[in-house]
Amino acid sequence: MTSRSDLTARCRVGYEFWCPPGSPQWRTLASVSELKDGAIYVKSKYLLAGLLATALALPLAACGSGDSGGDGSSTPITLTISEAGEGTKSLTEAAGVFKDAGYKVEWAHFDTGPAMLAAIASGNVDLSYVGGLPPIVSAASGLDFRVVAGVVPVHPELGGHNLLVEKDSGIDSLEELRGKTIGVPKSTSPHAFVVRLLNRSDIDLQDVKFAYLEPTQLGAALFSGRIDAAAAWEVNAAPIRGRGAKVLATDEGPDFPRSAFMATSVKDLDDPARRAAVTDAIERTANAHEWALTHEKEHAEAVAKDSGIPLDEAQVQIKGKQLTYGPITSNDIRLNQETADMFFQIGEIPMKVDFNSVVDNILN
Repeated sequence: MTSRSDLTARCRVGYEFWCPPGSPQWRTLASVSELKDGAIYVKSKYLLAGLLATALALPLAACGSGDSGGDGSSTPITLTISEAGEGTKSLTEAAGVFKDAGYKVEWAHFDTGPAMLAAIASGNVDLSYVGGLPPIVSAASGLDFRVVAGVVPVHPELGGHNLLVEKDSGIDSLEELRGKTIGVPKSTSPHAFVVRLLNRSDIDLQDVKFAYLEPTQLGAALFSGRIDAAAAWEVNAAPIRGRGAKVLATDEGPDFPRSAFMATSVKDLDDPARRAAVTDAIERTANAHEWALTHEKEHAEAVAKDSGIPLDEAQVQIKGKQLTYGPITSNDIRLNQETADMFFQIGEIPMKVDFNSVVDNILN
């Protein structure tokens, strides 16, 4: 098995990746890339960060997602579900919702939405929770997938996005970010949040600098002084706040998209048996979140065990992990279309995206 250090070391200028031919990494990357002198050459620079994350994460993921129950065979369906720290695995296992599902569930972990959608498009993952911007960036890069359900935090004040600064930074308003550096995971929902926030505040994007970091790097970069502010969603914002950072702004209010989404592959949707399994998996996950509202102690214990964080920290975090699931609304589509148009106008995506074209409302 190729090591993480091998893959990182062999990522070269020109967006080339080395990985063993025929491996899960190779299949995922090759599906959205082309071969060049024995290496994989990524066709679009917009996919670079997500694809590298995918290549590094795939050894953790099962690659048996291609089995099908829709052709009359008796082969059991396996769904590979990915998460990015929202705690779906620990919650569903604690609630026991997949015990009698009639299909097998395997898990993969990715740090960002673009990586998840690349894995979905390549057939290595079947279902994933993603924010609003990754579907836009991935659609603009030609990936084939669909968002199929809306996801909204039970506690919007905790389950959204934060723009964070050090408490002694002297930064007390958005205006004071001019000339400063904001850390953000590129092509993720925090990226869309901070761009929309700056636009609302009439701050030109040229007046700030962006440092594109992995979500788990934001806290260290902020407290070391490498960046002046960090944009993060709740899973990553909570530990940064816990270290004493203050919240400069949030995404509360009608001008910000409130929904994240569940995404799946077109191949899964086109197979009736797998489509039914995907729909059922979303409904069972929604049931697990309902269970969590009345079983906070068990939920916190599961999060602490799965993530290795102290129980008291898990008890704080679970409030932001409580979610509701439902159909994607016309308002979700409208707000995310605004984001798509905005990111095309500022040159962050190479083509216009019709957000409605990637929606398949399977919960309707």
